Amino acid sequence: MKTNLKRIVMVLLVLVPMIAISQVTTKKVVFPRGKSGTTIKGVCKGEQTIEYILSLGPNQALAVDMKTNVNACYFNLIAPNGDFLLAGEREDLKKFKATVTAPGDYKIQVYNMRSVARKGTPSSYTLTISAK
Repeated sequence: MKTNLKRIVMVLLVLVPMIAISQVTTKKVVFPRGKSGTTIKGVCKGEQTIEYILSLGPNQALAVDMKTNVNACYFNLIAPNGDFLLAGEREDLKKFKATVTAPGDYKIQVYNMRSVARKGTPSSYTLTISAK
């Protein structure tokens, strides 16, 4: 019994740090002075997630458009309360346009679909973001 407990503890000591190591890169979105939008170009590699933080006020019209070189690169859009406004892969969408009612930090998460991520395939993308 003690041997099994030792094995479990050893496995956890190895696995927990691996799980805790995140491949999430966070970046703040800032529009150029006097502009209501921006274009971001990047590369998502393998299982990496790039999370863009966009601060919005109440009742702003938000539009996000994604163009990629790989069909398996998507984005999620998450409201300040944690609700998914768009789950790209599930909805097979690369565009979002709506008026957001709640002020706060919105997250745009760019990622590769699992089948591509496991292969380590890099995906080039262009995000066009506007908020009026």
